[in-house]
Amino acid sequence: MLRVFFPVAICLLLVGCANTRDPQIMAISLPKDYELSCGQIITEYCSNTETATAKIKKNNDDDVQDAVVGTLIWPGLADFKNADGIEANAMLDRNIRLKNIALEKKCEVANLPQQPVRYD
Repeated sequence: MLRVFFPVAICLLLVGCANTRDPQIMAISLPKDYELSCGQIITEYCSNTETATAKIKKNNDDDVQDAVVGTLIWPGLADFKNADGIEANAMLDRNIRLKNIALEKKCEVANLPQQPVRYD
């Protein structure tokens, strides 16, 4: 009985030490948002869209890998904090704010890139 208990207990302790990166969430609202020009708003919106799309794609690709690695191999190697997905969703929330400001300023928003589907 002890031959089984100690290795299992040690594995559980080691798994508890595993750590993945915390999400670095961008602010949705910044104090100088209304001072941005239409060009600056559009540039930031497009940049956020491109980055969020890449993060969501990477996170969706990693979901299966994390499930396999986390359950079958080693839980510490899987990203269960979903940092990329949370960061991407924050960028999409920021884009909603930027688009609303652009509409208030009467900026041309018809050609803004379509937003990716939020990561759930």
